[in-house]
Amino acid sequence: MQFRPVTTCLLGLALAFLIGSQTAGAESFRVTPSQIGHIRVTEDGVPRFEGVVPFIGDSTQNQYVVAVFGFDLSFLPPGSQITSAVLRIGIDTVYADPSALGPVVAGRVIGLMGCPSVDPHGGWATEDLNQETAMDGSIERGSELSADLTSQIAPNIPSGQYSSDQGRVVIRAQLTEANDGDDREDFFYIRDVRLEVDADIPDPIDQRPVKRHIKRCIPVVASLAGDAETRWVTELEVTASQDEPTTIWLYFTESGHDGSVNFTVRRLDLDRSQSVRYDDVLPELFGIHETKGWLEVLTTAPKAAVTARVANVGGEGVFGQTVPLVEEDRMLRDDVVRVWDSWQRTLHLVATDANNRTNLGIANLGPSEVEVTIRAWSPTGSTIFGSGTVTVPPFGFHQVNRIETLIPEIADHEQIVLRVSALATSEGGSFLDRNVLVYASRVDGITGDAVFLLGR
Repeated sequence: MQFRPVTTCLLGLALAFLIGSQTAGAESFRVTPSQIGHIRVTEDGVPRFEGVVPFIGDSTQNQYVVAVFGFDLSFLPPGSQITSAVLRIGIDTVYADPSALGPVVAGRVIGLMGCPSVDPHGGWATEDLNQETAMDGSIERGSELSADLTSQIAPNIPSGQYSSDQGRVVIRAQLTEANDGDDREDFFYIRDVRLEVDADIPDPIDQRPVKRHIKRCIPVVASLAGDAETRWVTELEVTASQDEPTTIWLYFTESGHDGSVNFTVRRLDLDRSQSVRYDDVLPELFGIHETKGWLEVLTTAPKAAVTARVANVGGEGVFGQTVPLVEEDRMLRDDVVRVWDSWQRTLHLVATDANNRTNLGIANLGPSEVEVTIRAWSPTGSTIFGSGTVTVPPFGFHQVNRIETLIPEIADHEQIVLRVSALATSEGGSFLDRNVLVYASRVDGITGDAVFLLGR
């Protein structure tokens, strides 16, 4: 494992701290897909996306079948410049003779405005490509195809435009002559796929990714004094993908700060399947003490695993709560557009009686200041005990210690249901960029044992 350039950004001023050696300029990354699958276009011309192992060719039931790969390049810090992007496809099983249909070509799919992630969909089988590139290599079991897509990707990624979905690359691979009209099925399965990217990385990193990208986070990390001569510490363990070496960027925002201008970033380079663990991540990796906040996680491999445990040490035993890596589908979005079920989250198992205290935490993963409204309901659902609001700055973090200090009406209750919504109070991207993560931590008043609760 290597530690690479490290940056703290404070009100726009970058201070570089090095752990190990520092290398500036062009670097190489092997990026695995966030989504992968195939799209079959049926005899009546209807495209259907299948989220399974992809293949390319024709069959008796379909006009043609294309493979689609979605890549997330949002790990590249703002200011990066891609100098090379090569798609590589490993071939598994081959049926009949797909090479007789025509050469394989690859193209970046256009028409991505407003899409919240890199998920492919069926319609992309018939969308026009902005350019096609012939793939090198032969269609044989165990062989590899490659296509240089630099001219298609480098001018557009990363992009400063929200509508261009910074970090989003969707690539379609297909045979140029998709169907030869006979009843024989000619196709091949894909074993693995990756996008090899060379990029000039800014050094130091003085901007965080603030445009459209897939959101992942550890909602809370802490290293600070607790009650009765105890301490709160955060264990963090990171494991690379089994498929490729993995680079991970961790952006830490301290409680109460505007994370768009005040953040600390660390980078980890891990070999395939390698793990690293920190007993107290803030002082050990970030060099920061006596504070709390949240971590945004950006990685070259979607399968990389990150897990934290916030624990109270120094007393009789150790009590802790596991804090998972949270994906975008568990987050709130702006209340102004109530799409899907993402505009409200519900928190259960909240208690404020003599035996329990409950803290409420909010991580703002968007570039806009947000006003978060918390409503406390009775278990019957017929009564609202009370409500409170919290304003959180862009990419900011706020924790309410003892929820009854925000909503006094719920003091000394054994069972409370919290419903939480959020509304952006400033401009900054679309509502898709306004992601808020809400959690509760219920602490046993006698033992100090804590339970971490995510909104649902």
